Amino acid sequence: MSEQRNDNVQLLLLYCHRIVQEGRFIQQSLPNVESGAVERSLLQLQAVHAILAKFSDSWLSPDEINNLINIVIGVSAPLQTWLDNPPPAYHPSTQKLPGRGRGRPKYDLDLDRALELHDMELSWDQVAKAMGVTRQTLYNQLNASGRSTARRPFTNIGDDDLDLLIAEISDHHPLAGSVIVRGHLEAIGVHVPLNDIKDSLRRVNAIGVSLRFVIFISLNGSSPH
Repeated sequence: MSEQRNDNVQLLLLYCHRIVQEGRFIQQSLPNVESGAVERSLLQLQAVHAILAKFSDSWLSPDEINNLINIVIGVSAPLQTWLDNPPPAYHPSTQKLPGRGRGRPKYDLDLDRALELHDMELSWDQVAKAMGVTRQTLYNQLNASGRSTARRPFTNIGDDDLDLLIAEISDHHPLAGSVIVRGHLEAIGVHVPLNDIKDSLRRVNAIGVSLRFVIFISLNGSSPH
């Protein structure tokens, strides 16, 4: 029983370490992260802090536990500061161009960013709103530049191959959500629907479930029924 408990404690600490690693990854990515990712990381770090604060086992001394708590606090603090004081919402370039006579003002739009947002499954209405113009204005500039308003086609990839890619990403960033995973996939040229990524994550990444199971065993000494 003692050996089993020690194994559970080691497994618990391993998962806590991964949570801290993911928190550091997000911290290093500031300010280019979504608030949802920061909130999720903070909730996980707070859970680790709560567990360590109540943890009592001969396998770890009080000083070692305090050191671990300080590490968690050190990672959490910058994330909380960023969440409390987020940067202004990013809007692609919408500067007005110098007017030439009467008529509606013209805008200098970042059309590459507009297409990127549309490929991320935002509607043209949502993209136009984010850029501070009407959909028709956006359409006019896209058409004038010879760009199609159609979405970029999704990558033809089967579930098994997608699972392999996402499993590799999850191995390095086990607590990354679907949005972060999509960013990694886009970086390697794989463009797939967000729902497919969510489905794949459910198939290949069961760390969240395992973590809850290990926490229960470590704190209660037996498996839940």
